[in-house]
Amino acid sequence: MCSDSGRTPNIRIRPLVPGETAPIDAVFDGMSAHSRYLRFHGPDPG
Repeated sequence: MCSDSGRTPNIRIRPLVPGETAPIDAVFDGMSAHSRYLRFHGPDPG
């Protein structure tokens, strides 16, 4: 159940700058080893 009164959060999307790895590291650190494996070794949806 959502308790934010239907408001859309403010999200800013921007390109990464060369050498900026912290956001990518944070995403993969939040994934299990199995999820990381499936991300790169799972079936091709296309």
